Amino acid sequence: RVLALTWFGYAALLVARKPTSVARLELQNKLAISTFSFGLIDTAFLTTYSLGQICYGYVDQRYPASTVLSRGLVASAMCVGLFATSSSTPVLVFVWGLNGLVQSFGWPSCIKVLTPWIGSLERGRVMGVWSSCQSVGGVVGNALITFFMQHAGWRSAFFVCSALTGAIGLACSFVADTPKQLHLNIPTELQHEASPDAEAGDAAEAKPEARLSTMAAIRVPGVLGICVSYFCQKIIRYSLLFWLPFYISKVLDYSVISAGYMSSAFDAGGVVGTFASGIASDMMQGGKRRITIVTLFLAVTVALLAFFSWCEAIMRSSVVVTSVLCFLMGFVLFGADSLITGPVVQDIAERAGVASQASTLIGVVGGIGSLGAILQGVLTSTVSELYGWAALFYCLILLAVIATVTMGPALKVELKALKVNPQAV
Repeated sequence: RVLALTWFGYAALLVARKPTSVARLELQNKLAISTFSFGLIDTAFLTTYSLGQICYGYVDQRYPASTVLSRGLVASAMCVGLFATSSSTPVLVFVWGLNGLVQSFGWPSCIKVLTPWIGSLERGRVMGVWSSCQSVGGVVGNALITFFMQHAGWRSAFFVCSALTGAIGLACSFVADTPKQLHLNIPTELQHEASPDAEAGDAAEAKPEARLSTMAAIRVPGVLGICVSYFCQKIIRYSLLFWLPFYISKVLDYSVISAGYMSSAFDAGGVVGTFASGIASDMMQGGKRRITIVTLFLAVTVALLAFFSWCEAIMRSSVVVTSVLCFLMGFVLFGADSLITGPVVQDIAERAGVASQASTLIGVVGGIGSLGAILQGVLTSTVSELYGWAALFYCLILLAVIATVTMGPALKVELKALKVNPQAV
């Protein structure tokens, strides 16, 4: 029940952030909203989303994660409904920025709720399956908004998304934060990897952990490198997510319809990559080499981006090659993403002896990564327009190299843990 409710909860958050993307042209026609104003709406959402995740630790220590998730869903539903009632650009910017803030607490809250229910030996594959809520939520959001916008108008489409999100938010109020709340005794703690410091004694383990500030979270061994890596990954993923259809149609000379189908392979690869990375991370040395897998995925990203840059002529002449490349790119990027914002940071928290603060670490990593999502719009449009798409791909290759290298400190922590506790392998 916990897995199902949180899965539907986060999928609903994806539904509640889709309306402005799908209905963009309709809003421009009906409300005369300029492209610049839409840029402000998008930036307001991404900025507050990033800041909210970074500051999640302050909310985390004051309210149960299930309460934060449930109220965040209801608040997001209200924001979508308010957006549908307004025609003023400043109001729309403010409301959508508020939506970004309340949505920012969703992912770390879900991870905190799920942590006590999932042992580290099964964490990768369970989180791989659970993370499919992102792709499914996006698909459902697109379908709902498109259908109701066509048959009842854009405001009705927003109200439907609002009602669905609010209903799921109320259902999530029944989520149990820990097995103890249901009087269950699930010994997942026996499967968790303990750090050498955490094994010093029962008294030390029983001592309550102080709340981690944002700066303290960044100083946890391996976290700073993960933050930098995830920042670079977000720039790459969002650039491809938003601009692949344009690149395929404009630069590779395919039709808009063909470009849409080929670029959808990127999302399809993401679904498969999420499942595959989770399963592989559990299989490789008993779930103790997840950071190694992420690093390998990022290294493959460098090679794929290089192929995009150097083999434009081949892609122009082959729909299959282009589609396969898009699929593989989605596979590695989404696969790495699902591990970093879940199992990898949870492992890092356990090895540092701050397992109960994992949601805070995930919020910080996600928030800093979201800053990259904000930056990608300026980077992609400016570089591609002034210097060409080849130059943009070189920038993305450089970012992929940085993302791979900066995983080094976290990889070092992982390898050190294996040496200290080899029987865990």
